[in-house]
Order: sequence, then C-alpha cells, then structure tokens
Amino acid sequence: MSAQEEEQQTQKKENLKESEETNKTNGQIKEEETKKQDPIDPKEKNEEEKEEKNENKEKNEQEIQKLNDQIENLSSTFQDLFHVPLVEIENKLLEISNEQEELLKQLPKKQEAMLRFKKMKQLDQSFEKIPEYTQKIQKLKKEMTFITSKVNSLLSSTKKQAEKVSKK
Repeated sequence: MSAQEEEQQTQKKENLKESEETNKTNGQIKEEETKKQDPIDPKEKNEEEKEEKNENKEKNEQEIQKLNDQIENLSSTFQDLFHVPLVEIENKLLEISNEQEELLKQLPKKQEAMLRFKKMKQLDQSFEKIPEYTQKIQKLKKEMTFITSKVNSLLSSTKKQAEKVSKK
C-alpha cells in the first residue's frame, strides 16, 4: 500500500472519530443546557429535538459525502497506478499467445525433421562402417588375387603336364 493510500485511510479514520466526538459533545452540551433551563414546554422540546436531529443528520451526510469523495479519489488513484502495468501485462499475454500459436504450427514440421534426423543418424552409422567394410573388401581382394594366381599356376602346370602326356 502506498504512503498516499495509507494517509487517506488514516484521514478517513480521523474524520469518523471527529464526527463521533462532535455528535457526542453536541448531545452532551444540549443535555446540559436543557437541565439548566427552566422546564420547557414538550412541544418546544420536540421541536428542539427535531432541529438537533436535522443538524446531526446534515453533519452525518456531510461526513458521508467527504468519505465518498475520499473513496472515489482513492479508487481513481488505484486505477491510475495499475492501469499501465495491466495494459502491459495484457499485451505480453497476447504476444505469448501468438508465439504459442506459431510454435503449434511449426510442431508438425519439427516432428518431420526429427524423423529425417533419425534416418540421417542411421545413414551416418552406415558411413562410419565404410572404412571397416573397405578393409574387409581389400582383404578379400588380396585373397582372391592369391587364389586366382594359384588357380592360374595350377592351370598352367596342368597344361604343361597335359602337353607332356600328349607328347609321349
């Protein structure tokens, strides 16, 4: 609560106390005056009481009007203090809402990208195995070359033996 609001509340309390004290003192003074005076005609007494009630009523109405004015000032001050921050908060909420809508629109695209990412990851794993497969292929090639040379040498030796057998 701001200092101005506290000051207004204390002013209200003081005004209420003053009006109560005024009413009490007015009542006490009139009682004392009526006791001091000679007996008064009941009609006059009723008129005085009516006047006294009217005066008290007017004072109470004035006090109520003062309080109403102070309450109105307090509420307008309160509105003035919080209007700008509330508008800023409202704007921020609208901005956040718009950003969330954009994120929701992009979500399917992100899911598709994630699927592609998984496939790319599998492809990367396959590419990582290429050097290993290359080594295996080179080893097989050497073995095949060795086997081919053996087969060729066996063929040539077989041809030579066949020629020898055919010459005899």
